[in-house]
Amino acid sequence: MSDLMTLIGALYACNMLAEQGPLTRQQITECGQFQEAVKMRFLTSGEIEDMQGRPLAERYAIALKGYERFKVWELENPDTVRRLRQWVR
Repeated sequence: MSDLMTLIGALYACNMLAEQGPLTRQQITECGQFQEAVKMRFLTSGEIEDMQGRPLAERYAIALKGYERFKVWELENPDTVRRLRQWVR
C-alpha cells in the first residue's frame, strides 16, 4: 500500500474512532497530524513553499485547497475509499 493510502487509511481509522466516542488527547494529536499530512499530499510543491512565512489565515487558505482536492479525490475514487474504510474496520 502506498504511503498516501496508508495516511488516508489512518485518517479513516481516526474518523471511525471519533464516531465511537471522544478521542484521547494523544489520539486527537495523532489524528490531527494524519489530517494535516493528507492535506499536504494534495498540494503542489509550489503551494507548500508558498505557505512558508505566511500569516496563519493565508496558510489555512492554502491548506484548504489540499483538503478540497482530497474530497474531490474521494468522490472520484469510491472503490478505493470503500476498500480503505473496510481495511480499517
